Amino acid sequence: MNNRSHAVALAILLFTGLVACSEQEGPPPPPPVRPVKTMEIEAPEVGTIRTFPGRIEAARRAELSFRVSGNVADFLFSEGQEVDEGELVARLDPTDFQIVYNDRKATFDRARADYERGQKLVEKGTISRRDFDALLASFKSTEADLQAAQQNLAYTRLTAPFAGVIARRYIDRFEDVQAREPVLALNDTSRLEVKIDVPETLMRRVRRTDPADSTTLIYATFDSVSDRHFRLQFKEISTRADAKTQTFEVTLTMEPPEGLTILAGMTTSVVVDTRNMRPNESGEVIYAVPASAITGDKKLEPMIWIVDPKTMTVEPRRVEIGAMTGNDVGVTSGLEPGDRVVVAGAAYLAPGMPVRLLPVTEQPASNPR
Repeated sequence: MNNRSHAVALAILLFTGLVACSEQEGPPPPPPVRPVKTMEIEAPEVGTIRTFPGRIEAARRAELSFRVSGNVADFLFSEGQEVDEGELVARLDPTDFQIVYNDRKATFDRARADYERGQKLVEKGTISRRDFDALLASFKSTEADLQAAQQNLAYTRLTAPFAGVIARRYIDRFEDVQAREPVLALNDTSRLEVKIDVPETLMRRVRRTDPADSTTLIYATFDSVSDRHFRLQFKEISTRADAKTQTFEVTLTMEPPEGLTILAGMTTSVVVDTRNMRPNESGEVIYAVPASAITGDKKLEPMIWIVDPKTMTVEPRRVEIGAMTGNDVGVTSGLEPGDRVVVAGAAYLAPGMPVRLLPVTEQPASNPR
């Protein structure tokens, strides 16, 4: 075989090898589909009426107890009766305390007389200064003991710290009680509190409600008088959500209604009419999303990954963020109702990457403010 034949054979072998390699490599595999958790941005609640179960509490409550131990001699009021501020409501048997006081009083009187005589004698030089100092110390010690006995005797009388109603009596007459053990519950019913648990979506607007504004309505209703509405005023809101329900406790106040007995422990229905409430003071909508949904671009500007429902791919979108509440961040610009936002796994995404949505049961709820 000459040189030309060798060259032809080598070319055939090289061509065959290239074709075989090309057939083995094939087309590149498609990019992996990454499962993600998402939430759908919903329009803020407008034009709705929400009803929440509420519970009535007194504006001021106190558990009354004696500051000394003893036997209860008398209760001057029964449950449900009204008392004035400073009025005597219960007392202990003062016999033992009176005996101690009398003994301390006699000891004090003797020490005071010795001290007064010692003053005259020390001036004359009849007794030493050391002896006089001992008389002075004894006088001050017995004076302190007398004051303590007098105070304990006064503690046998229990008075109301404010005007209110005896809500409950925990013990009976003639029972022995320990110091600081509650014996009576006193409620101030001159103003009532209504407590409800609301989601964050609504609690921000409840806090801004002006009771004097006729366009915003928050009122309580009772089954016994379903035709009457009782206006409520916002007082305060808890700063931490309940760990189980993820709701916030809102405290509202109401004036005691005329002709209707409302007591602490009763239940009510609180109606919140949001039909004329603005989403916030400036009229803009603030959407709350989990902090895990916020990432940064190359310039460290905040962005969010949005899922395209047609192509099932993700693309980044610049957003403006506001204050953080709990585990949520308020997004003030960049989101619209209907957007589906990735809330978990955002750090592993790239533009155009295909994704698969996790089941709906695993999706966190959207939270417009």
